Amino acid sequence: MASNDILQLDDNMVNGATYTFSIRLLNWLSAPNDAIIQQDLIDWAPDFLTSLQVTHQERFFSGDVYLIQFTYEGDGSDVVGELSGLLVAAIKQGSNDNFEFVQAIGASAFGVPSQAVEVVQQAGTVLTQAGTAVGNAAGQITSGTLGGATQGLGAWLIPVALALGIILLFQLGGIGGVRRSLQGS
Repeated sequence: MASNDILQLDDNMVNGATYTFSIRLLNWLSAPNDAIIQQDLIDWAPDFLTSLQVTHQERFFSGDVYLIQFTYEGDGSDVVGELSGLLVAAIKQGSNDNFEFVQAIGASAFGVPSQAVEVVQQAGTVLTQAGTAVGNAAGQITSGTLGGATQGLGAWLIPVALALGIILLFQLGGIGGVRRSLQGS
């Protein structure tokens, strides 16, 4: 069964299935080529791993990652965690290169996303989350401002209307001749 889902360390291997294990190079100064790693695995890995292929993916942020694709021809008693340890040990025994296991999927190496795809997916997720956060914040500000304005409107509208009414009465009264003239002394 092919699946691009990441396998767990205690998942059993299935006879006849294709797997891809990702391992990260821990060497500080040198990166071996694919052929060296592939030959180490052919020479030192268990015989029940067939059709071994190694692909080197140089990655920006996480270092050099190698994809090991193989077909499992065992009895199904092996689990991902044990097999990953055997692969890392086979490379160490062969060329003395240091690796650590990253992940495994139950599919060919084509199922492993490249770093460019991962970066675009992560950027899209971040932009979507940022857009949602901005939209929510704008909605809260707008509803808060309008809500506060309409609530505050009643508090200041009545005194202002009364003051304007009083001023208007005095003005109209002066214009209409209602004003009393002061009688001189």
